[in-house]
Amino acid sequence: MAITFGIHQKKEKKQIIIIAILVVVGILVVMFITKWQPASLPVEMSNPAGPKINWETLSDERIENLQPFEEIPVFEGEVGRENPFLPY
Repeated sequence: MAITFGIHQKKEKKQIIIIAILVVVGILVVMFITKWQPASLPVEMSNPAGPKINWETLSDERIENLQPFEEIPVFEGEVGRENPFLPY
């Protein structure tokens, strides 16, 4: 009766070598794709035109009916705590 451990071990070594090669190739492909992306070309922009103000908007009745906000009084009293990080 012959013992054939050698053939089985050779197959395992070949499989491990093939897997290692595939992993290395995969890493190289990922590195190549991420590192060698085409650089974005600068976009040439023309000078923008100046702002166009529609002065007729100010004569709208909704704008004329706006009321100013009330004046907020200055706070009088004690502000904060000596150590705000202490629990109450």
